[in-house]
Amino acid sequence: MENDFKRVISFDIDGILVDYPKCWLKYIEMQRGSLFLSTVEAKEELGINEYEILKFQYRMSDYKYSLDINVVMLELNNWLYENNFEVIVSTSRPIESIDYPNMKKNIEKWLDSKGFYFSRIIHKSQSIKNLDSVYSNVLFHIDDEVKFAKYFSKNSINSLLLSEENVSHEGVIVFSSLSEMSEYIKGNV
Repeated sequence: MENDFKRVISFDIDGILVDYPKCWLKYIEMQRGSLFLSTVEAKEELGINEYEILKFQYRMSDYKYSLDINVVMLELNNWLYENNFEVIVSTSRPIESIDYPNMKKNIEKWLDSKGFYFSRIIHKSQSIKNLDSVYSNVLFHIDDEVKFAKYFSKNSINSLLLSEENVSHEGVIVFSSLSEMSEYIKGNV
């Protein structure tokens, strides 16, 4: 009988596959002519209403789906594909929202156009609700948000966190660069 166990790696999009928030701040600059150094600064200067309007426009824009995928993550993705891994994209983007009916399809087209291999896209809140069925074979979840890394690690899923912060939590391994993270994965799967 053939072993149907497939090794799985889960990727976040924003902050891992694309250079968020830089790409978002660049969009604001293109739309408003104002350069902000952080999302906090942008919210304070623009006000929450203006910020949310721009965020909606950003999510609907072609700009978001023209972004390049980080080269290191694209190379890792190719390596995983060549070594028979399954890749899940797990995002907090509102792919289930009726306000963004085409977002999931647009993400799929974008990932395909950039040559990023994946089996499915899942909203993090949905995947958290169905943790056992979605993440049963996941070796690593890759994220840049501490709260998600901690949540997954609490549920026995090794989390690789891209962060400059000193995070100490069992099951969370912190990296200051995507290159270090990629090398770690290749050496530990």
